[in-house]
Amino acid sequence: MRILNRQLTIHEFSRYLSQKHFGKLAPDSIVLHHSCKYKLQEWNGHDSLLAIKTDLESKGHCAGPHIVVSYDGIWLFTDMYNIGTHGEEGDATYKHLDGRIYRGHEVPSNLHDYGNFKLQNYSIGIIVIGDYDLETWNGETKRNALYCVDMLIKRLQIPYQRVYFHREFTSKTCPGKMITKDWLFKEIANLEYAKKEIMKNEIILETNEIKEEYKIQIDPISVERAKNIGILSKVDSLEKELIAIASMRTIDYMERRIDSLENKIKSLRNSLS
Repeated sequence: MRILNRQLTIHEFSRYLSQKHFGKLAPDSIVLHHSCKYKLQEWNGHDSLLAIKTDLESKGHCAGPHIVVSYDGIWLFTDMYNIGTHGEEGDATYKHLDGRIYRGHEVPSNLHDYGNFKLQNYSIGIIVIGDYDLETWNGETKRNALYCVDMLIKRLQIPYQRVYFHREFTSKTCPGKMITKDWLFKEIANLEYAKKEIMKNEIILETNEIKEEYKIQIDPISVERAKNIGILSKVDSLEKELIAIASMRTIDYMERRIDSLENKIKSLRNSLS
């Protein structure tokens, strides 16, 4: 079994996703898991990832989950370009020329006319290290898992209805009894709010820096020139835009507005130089 065995931070995963090529048929769903066998307190990075690989190979699998999440980061396992083995019927869907449907990792070669089944869709499998039958995700593991799911939803345009739990395909409790759809989507919504606040605060800091830069222009000629080009009024207009940004509902639209603000900030800095 070939695995990527690569550890990423949230920011690194974001960059990785933005550059990732998924081919003509990108994954269109997510299946979430937990790991009763691999305890959070026993997690040991690369060594633990290789242990998961060995365990899957002993069961005859040629692939595994795409992502493994723990407190130390987001780990790439099976390439997301490929179909993983993680969720039984949730792995992928194939359709025969005569209309028959097969769900699973791959169509068995002993199935009659298996060559005429065509791949329709497949999912991204995410394992969150730990047992979540008695508690929800917490700490850095929670943060990494929420960002991971949120970024995949946005990058692949996956609707909430296609975010599945492993227990929807088996009799197991996976990804844990304490992990519910209501809880998950509420936490993702809180994450959106937190990201908006962080982005807004970054712009506020920049506008304040511009004000300070203006104040230290003590040369009378420089001060007069600054007044003539309307530095203060431009900074005030930036602050008004921040108020508007705070009420925006979507991060994508907000990011476009912030890009515009950043260009204005660059212009102001050039005026002060």
